[in-house]
Amino acid sequence: MKTISFRSHNKKCRMQYVPSDALIVWIGKKEIVIPLQDIQSVYFSEILRDRHRIILLHIDGVHKELLELPIHSQNVAPLHRWLHSIPSISANVYACPKQLQQGKSQQKNTLFILLLIVFLIIAGVFVTRFFFMKKTPAPPTVIKDPSPVEFQKLFDDGVQHIEENHLTDGIQLLLEAKKIKSTPDIEKILNDAYFERGEYFFQNNEFEKAMRDFENMTILTPDAKKMIDQMKITHSGTLAGIQVQAFQNQLRESYYLTFGEPKMVSTGNWVIDGQMYDDATQSELSCRLYLKNPQEVYRIVFQTDASKAQVAPQENDFTKLSSNYLSFASTLFRMESDPVKASEWVSKTVPKAKFSYVQFDNIFVNTGFRLYGEQYKRVLEVFVESR
Repeated sequence: MKTISFRSHNKKCRMQYVPSDALIVWIGKKEIVIPLQDIQSVYFSEILRDRHRIILLHIDGVHKELLELPIHSQNVAPLHRWLHSIPSISANVYACPKQLQQGKSQQKNTLFILLLIVFLIIAGVFVTRFFFMKKTPAPPTVIKDPSPVEFQKLFDDGVQHIEENHLTDGIQLLLEAKKIKSTPDIEKILNDAYFERGEYFFQNNEFEKAMRDFENMTILTPDAKKMIDQMKITHSGTLAGIQVQAFQNQLRESYYLTFGEPKMVSTGNWVIDGQMYDDATQSELSCRLYLKNPQEVYRIVFQTDASKAQVAPQENDFTKLSSNYLSFASTLFRMESDPVKASEWVSKTVPKAKFSYVQFDNIFVNTGFRLYGEQYKRVLEVFVESR
């Protein structure tokens, strides 16, 4: 007697050959008898292995190869057809026994039970709704708005504190009033109070507190914007290894740029401009250095511009000039950068940066490079990457 045990669809399955030349299949508690003359032919040839998935099963203490049978109680009949399709045993498989057809009646019974359950659920819902609709609904809970008197008191106290220069207390009172009702007057007074307190923090070098107040402003004033820009400059790093005079000399010797004197554009913010004009392409080459002081550079912008030329240059000529100038500029940063890789990236990217809506960014070590432009303009910005 040979017994084959396996699992299919989470059910324990077993196949057994008995001396009466029959193959008995158990799927769960269901027993199916398939008569066979020679059960040994279930072991498959090399040809069938190419068409079917093989698994290892333990048969009477010996590992043998047998096809995995994906069978459960709903498709026992395909097992019979499967055996019948194997040339080596098809002649020995008799007609499908009646037991194999029992699955259909089971399916009908299952479907009937499911329909009955659905009907009972629907009926229960309708009955429940019918009884609940008869009950008198409870009166809705009315939530009263906060007293207008409370709002007015908070508003008046807040304005008074601000007028007395107690800004923190006044702002807090107005925020409480705003929770009750937001009005244009509250927004304007809060905006002015945040600016006044932020300006105080800025003048006392408490930049983090100043920035928080400016961020709370709904409308930034020009003075607030200047202070924000100044704080960003103060907190930004500087480009390592840049000696202003030597840097200008390199551009003067290689591209004949002429530099002017440093100009202070705001407190602690200086710029130095350098330009030259290329007759062949009617292009202006420029370089602007941004400094915290006459020696510390935090940002540099290089540009080639032929957009104002009376006769537009050949696009290839302008692209070549831009690629040469900007890739050379990228090699001037030898500390906290990688001049070779930066130059290769700029040279490769310049031809692509001819659309105003496209911007290219890259970082080499700790130096950031940003490249963008138009058909007859290219701009390369170099800055310290924030960490």
